[in-house]
Amino acid sequence: MPKPSTALADQPSEGSRNKDRRTAVLQAALEVFAEQGFNGTPVPPIADRAGVGVGTIYRYFADKEALVNEVFRHAKRSLQSALTSGIKNATGPRQLFDNIWSRLVEFAREEPLMFRFLEMQDHGAYLDTDSKAVEAELLAPIIGALHGFREQGLVQTPMQTAPLIAMLWGGVVGLFKFERAGYYNLQEQDLNAARDTIWLAITAADASQNQSEARS
Repeated sequence: MPKPSTALADQPSEGSRNKDRRTAVLQAALEVFAEQGFNGTPVPPIADRAGVGVGTIYRYFADKEALVNEVFRHAKRSLQSALTSGIKNATGPRQLFDNIWSRLVEFAREEPLMFRFLEMQDHGAYLDTDSKAVEAELLAPIIGALHGFREQGLVQTPMQTAPLIAMLWGGVVGLFKFERAGYYNLQEQDLNAARDTIWLAITAADASQNQSEARS
């Protein structure tokens, strides 16, 4: 008696194919948005990069804004996981700051497309309510850490929390943009020096020590 064919069982299901195509679209969108920005990216190049028709994209996403919001949320959640997983294990303010810095640098190294996409300045024009909520969730522990620094008398500058976060984020972004442009190959000592400079810029304790050493 002939053995029953297993060909149909071996074929991927329609649900699996849909998931794979959707994943391919999101990856292609991340790549193209990271290269060209949201405003400079029409839908057809994303479809070409994903190897699907333009109509396929609209099967999964209502429009380009819905697509970019999904890319944004995925990238932000990945950054959130990288930054905050186990972060409460830090034993003191300086260790906590160094931990956040090193995790941000590691994310920039290991997820260059997501990092480049997130560093772009045009997100605010299209973020929906869900994306704003994801961003707020990411920022909450960092805001909490900076508030803790201020309560402990460590914050030297009168600068508010939001600009302090921008300074931290912008410091890492600027360094990696500089490297990506081919001006310099970042070394570990460069990253550590930048970290220490930003810490000194926002903390009173280390700044006072620095001034004392300068006078002696």
